[in-house]
This record gives sequence, C-alpha cells and structure tokens, in this order.
Amino acid sequence: MSTDWPYSEEQRDFQRTLARVQPALPEVDESGAFPWAHWQAVGRTGALALTSPETGASALDLVAAGEALGHGGCPGPWWQSLLVIPVLEDAEAAMAGEVVVTAGTADRVPWAAVAERVFELGEAADRSWLLRPVRVAGVRESWISLGHEPVLAGDLVGDGPEIAVPARIELLTKLGLAAYLSGAGRRVLTDVVAYTAQRTQFRTRIGDFAAVAHPLAECDARVRAAAGLSRRAAAVLDEAGGGAGESRSVHTALRAAAAASREAVYQAHQAYGAIGFSQEGPLAWLGQRVAQLATDAEDLARDAVLVAD
Repeated sequence: MSTDWPYSEEQRDFQRTLARVQPALPEVDESGAFPWAHWQAVGRTGALALTSPETGASALDLVAAGEALGHGGCPGPWWQSLLVIPVLEDAEAAMAGEVVVTAGTADRVPWAAVAERVFELGEAADRSWLLRPVRVAGVRESWISLGHEPVLAGDLVGDGPEIAVPARIELLTKLGLAAYLSGAGRRVLTDVVAYTAQRTQFRTRIGDFAAVAHPLAECDARVRAAAGLSRRAAAVLDEAGGGAGESRSVHTALRAAAAASREAVYQAHQAYGAIGFSQEGPLAWLGQRVAQLATDAEDLARDAVLVAD
C-alpha cells in the first residue's frame, strides 16, 4: 500500500466545485429554517451520493469532499445522509439534495421536522449498526442544537423493518465526519491566523506574540495530522481486503479529527477574545458546529451510537 495519499487533480477539482457552491460560511439562523438552497447546491455536485456503491466513488473521494464541506461549514445532516442514503431503495431525490433524510435516537433527531425519511440508529448484538424506519410521535420538546440544527425529542414509532448497515457504509460514514471536522478545523485556523496578522496591540500584530502564535501553530500541526490520518484510512479502505485494520484506521482518524478541531476552536477563541463568543463574531457558525459534530464523532468512535442515557 502507498505511504502517501495525495489528491488527484479530479479530486481537487471536486473540492474547488464544492467551494464555489458554498462560497461563504452560513450565518446563524435562529429560526431553524432548513438551508435548502445550500443543500441542493451541494447535492447537485454528487457529494451526498458518495457512499452509494453504484456511484463508484472511492473512500478518498469521500474524504476530499468532506474536507471541502467542512471548510465551507456546510449545514445540514451530512454524516446522517452518508449513512442513510445507501440503504434507501429510492434514493435519487435524497442524493440530489431535494429531500432530507436523517438518523438519530429518541433523544436527538436532527432535522426530523423537515426530513422525508427518519431512522433510529441502533446496534445489533454483534455491534453492527441497524437503522429502523420511524416517525416522531409524542414530541416532548424541540430546540436548536449547538450545531444549529433543529432537534425533535420524542417517541420514535416504528414504520418498517430494521435495516442492517453494511460495515463499509458504517466506516465510510465515520470517515466522512472525520474529514468534515478536519476541514472545519483548517478553516477556523485560516481565518484566525488572518485576524492575528491584522489585529494589533502595542503597535505589534498579535500574531507576532509567542503566546498567540505557538498554540495556533501546534493546532495547525494537529489538524494537518488528523487530515492525513483520514486520507490514510481512506487508502486502507480502498486498497485493503477488509478486516480489523480498516476499523482501527477509521476510528483513529475520527478521534484525531474530533480532538484537533476542538482544540483549534479553543485556541481561536483565545486569539479572537470577546468577539469570538458573540453570535455576530467569526466563530459563531463553525465554532458551535465543531462542538456538536465533535461530540457526535467521539460517540461514534467509541462505537456507542448516540446513547443519550
């Protein structure tokens, strides 16, 4: 197996396309309205169909897309779509971003109110993943999550037989989330470094102070390492014949991406100061979204499926 995992020119073109369809970070929308225009634009690129076997996409294609989507702060149920779409019999509309599909537990179902299909995520006795078609009934409460996603909490009523998730789809889903977090961490650092090059104290750019520059440099190394681990895990999935090595590589990448992106946000808050904590500030979208998705990643990396109790 290769020891280097550079993107092909086609994969870099794909990333540039995704950057064009989501040119600016989304703004915080307290209304909880679904970002249809953004989601459909991403869907038209094929980025929502990358875990479907019929597309012929490689794991490295998925990682390239995930990094670009994370860098742009793509809203919507990204990793849930990667998980659900491959098991649907009629997935064309979901692949195109024309409808929303989602998955969660009774205590957290993001975007359930607008989703065409909702699934409860659980585990079989052998720890493989199961998806149970459900509808949300007896809603106890609804709120906007830390990741800016409307969440319904209530009773999930079965609406069909359980579906076993193929092991490869599970691993690709986790890998897509890892790549998204790496891309988001890189965007956080890119933006805060630009800020520290302009903001001055005592007639000196704050980026020239060691107390600011050194932690950001360390974060940059961690985010780059996490991205490299995701690419390595993709290479394992694409080239290996299967086995425990695939799972270890993916879970290592997922843990690294969650930790690195969290640390990037923390250090960015230190550099931005008070404006980093405001809803109008530069971290309003990505900072909170990283916090939510890193929590998801940590749960998935433990193979504990979003168990709320």
